[in-house]
Amino acid sequence: NGVTSSEGFGMFIRTTLTILMLAFWGAQPAFAQTKTGADQVTVEEVTRFADLLQLQPLIEVIAAEGRSGAADLQAGFLNNQGGQSWDAAIAQIYDPAVMLEKIVALLHAELAQDPETLAQSAEYFATSTGRKAVLLEVDARRALLTQGAEAAAEAGYYGMVAKDAPRVEALSRLVRSNDLIESNVMTALNSNFAFLKGMAAASGNAGRNEADMLAEVWAGEAEVRKQTEVWLYPYLALAYEPMSDAELEDYIAFSNSPVGKKLNAAIFRAFDAFVVGTSTDLGKTVGKMMIGQDI
Repeated sequence: NGVTSSEGFGMFIRTTLTILMLAFWGAQPAFAQTKTGADQVTVEEVTRFADLLQLQPLIEVIAAEGRSGAADLQAGFLNNQGGQSWDAAIAQIYDPAVMLEKIVALLHAELAQDPETLAQSAEYFATSTGRKAVLLEVDARRALLTQGAEAAAEAGYYGMVAKDAPRVEALSRLVRSNDLIESNVMTALNSNFAFLKGMAAASGNAGRNEADMLAEVWAGEAEVRKQTEVWLYPYLALAYEPMSDAELEDYIAFSNSPVGKKLNAAIFRAFDAFVVGTSTDLGKTVGKMMIGQDI
């Protein structure tokens, strides 16, 4: 189709970055914990908490971002020849109802043994500041779907930087304290590796050396990091613009609290698993289409 694997993969990195930026941020990279004993938290309790976090509207935005990125994937890898089979597969992968069910299940797995973190977090997100923060985060993600919105957000943020506005320092503290750049870069790299593995397995090239795939992923690390930074700061500035300085400081304080860090880590692991799974499905879809198999 005239597009090399590396060119298509580079396109994949660029077009999927927005689905990797979580509205709630993983504070600390962490290994999955082994859960023992009966669950102390029910799925219904996590579902109610997900409502507090506005996960349904967030997932709808993420699905729209994913479908937009999938259009570029089809152009890069399949020369826009995916047809109805491609459309059907993408609609299935980015079905918001299925996506939400997966996220709730993954979040339940993370919080099942930690009712205290769930209870304290729910209490915070029921406050006026907590509710305002999550609503603004989703609104900003939705706003960035419109043409020209990212450029406008960048102009707004770098205008603040030029004026040395105090809000810039506050946002920088939020990013540094929660290790937002590193967490999102690592999820992006994990996602891209999963995509390559899925594509190789589905295209009959399952024997491809994983070391080569890892090298290809790491070759894009600098670009992923750059795009993460370019996207993240303007997004945060846009999202929290309506918040007062006191409200933002309250939100940062919760994020830095022990319960905030536990919650952020749990949400990060849940979304990381979700994004990696989605990327694997995308890779398999592309691989099957490349060899003309039915999906």
